Amino acid sequence: MKQFEEEREMPHLSTAEKIGRDIGREIGRGEGKAELLMYLIDQRFGSVSEQVGQSIHSLSASQLNEFGLALLDFTSVSEIETWLEARRTKR
Repeated sequence: MKQFEEEREMPHLSTAEKIGRDIGREIGRGEGKAELLMYLIDQRFGSVSEQVGQSIHSLSASQLNEFGLALLDFTSVSEIETWLEARRTKR
């Protein structure tokens, strides 16, 4: 239903424009998830290094979801760093 309403509101968009819009929305969702996770980390552990922030912002959407669940169990910033390092070496 939502997709139908969006298409009705913007019938002039080409297929490429629709794909671009959808990609933009996905990127925005990922950025929003990363920002929320950074906020939660800050609230729980205080400020973290810029490197940790960059690592979180570079995670894929599925990795952000996985990190969000793992964050519930972390008890220290070092656990966050270890988790991120393990993902960095898998790339």
